[in-house]
Amino acid sequence: MTIEEMIDGLRQGSIDVGFEHLPNPHANDPNLNFLPIMQESFVVALPEQHPLAKQYGARSPIPLEALKHEPLILPPLHASPSYKVVLSQFEEMGSIRMIYSSFRILFLLFKDDISTF
Repeated sequence: MTIEEMIDGLRQGSIDVGFEHLPNPHANDPNLNFLPIMQESFVVALPEQHPLAKQYGARSPIPLEALKHEPLILPPLHASPSYKVVLSQFEEMGSIRMIYSSFRILFLLFKDDISTF
């Protein structure tokens, strides 16, 4: 079921509960109530030898500014609209280097040496 099918089902009453990320394009719909049930943290995955991993250490916060020259690998934006928030932060800094928008690319980049993450 797509997000659109779920939203239509909620509007029509054929679905009682659906799960979606905020923000989303339907959040201001007066016929729907979006109630936060959890808050997610965005994380960055870096190889152990990456300069930022060495500089900040494992599990330490890395300022977004430190990532502004790194290429971004994100899922397709239509699949995860919440990543638009991440992109907007980079746009505000005036820096978006390379954006990959595919799980397939992510898999191809990491499948040979997943143990380093």
